[in-house]
Amino acid sequence: MRLFDRGLDSGNLDPNHEAVKAVQQRLAKKNDAPLTTGRSGGLQAGRSQVARILKRCGDPLAGRLLEFENGTLLKPTLRNTSVLVHGFAARAPDDPKPLRGLFSDLEGLVRKDGGPDVDERFRIARSPIFGGD
Repeated sequence: MRLFDRGLDSGNLDPNHEAVKAVQQRLAKKNDAPLTTGRSGGLQAGRSQVARILKRCGDPLAGRLLEFENGTLLKPTLRNTSVLVHGFAARAPDDPKPLRGLFSDLEGLVRKDGGPDVDERFRIARSPIFGGD
């Protein structure tokens, strides 16, 4: 969402955007995984790369996102860097405490940054959707 606020889409980044170019150059210099080219010709960024682009744009949440990632189950060294399940069966740890802790930490991060409507937004997010509207 924070990228969209800046006119950027992580699935179709303008390779000529200043922040995108700077992050791509830094990734190459550090021999990290580069931004990939999508079907439309734009660049695609993963979660960690998005945080780096946000940091380059001066977003105040970027540093916290990068710090958060290094101390949780979201570590980029893990093969699957998504919190979503891919495939036909969940591959969660036997102990649910780390995942609950991750979601609790994510909630705390959002609450710190969420503004005055954060409680209402969490209430809506947790409400089941009934009907087609």
